Amino acid sequence: MIYKTLRYLMSVTSVATLVACGGGGGSDTTSVATMGVTSSSFIEGAPIPSKHRSTYSYLTARTPESGGIEYNVGTVFMNLSIPLAFSAIPSNAQSLAIVMDDLDSPCTTGCRHWFIYNIPVTTTAIVQNQDFSLITGSTVGLAYSGPQPPNKHTYNISVYALKNSTITPVKVPKEYTRSEFEAEFSALIVGKGLLKGTFDPAVP
Repeated sequence: MIYKTLRYLMSVTSVATLVACGGGGGSDTTSVATMGVTSSSFIEGAPIPSKHRSTYSYLTARTPESGGIEYNVGTVFMNLSIPLAFSAIPSNAQSLAIVMDDLDSPCTTGCRHWFIYNIPVTTTAIVQNQDFSLITGSTVGLAYSGPQPPNKHTYNISVYALKNSTITPVKVPKEYTRSEFEAEFSALIVGKGLLKGTFDPAVP
């Protein structure tokens, strides 16, 4: 009886030690907080204004992919990056990152549109056409390249809060979709927010 009691106490002590030390092969259970991401240019799910459209022009006026939509090849668009504001940044965050991708585009033809990282956590907003050299420490992985789809597409602007003050992306080139970024930095993400917008070249 005494032997059985000792074995039980030893097993309980071992489990308690594993839990206290983070052992037992368990994964990091740090929760990911929901952040707010807004823009003064458009509201959630609304059309993205044409001033944020890419400067790229199609070489032909009509393509099969465009569904017969005619493009003005001579038009030059402003490609102004989108102003953003961030809220509910977790208290344990040390830096921010921005990823913009295209929900409807196959990634082999340009679904990656914007990637900025190592943004100081004290940053709560960026202006239209932000010059990131003015935000000390921030790094441009992929400069803003606005929408220019053949038909209506949905764009996702994801803002991540990270528990490190700096990160070093291993992907080359340093261009990410949301899924690629989250796969590489999942252990560091403590918060994230999402703003969606649409762009349709057929709508003036």
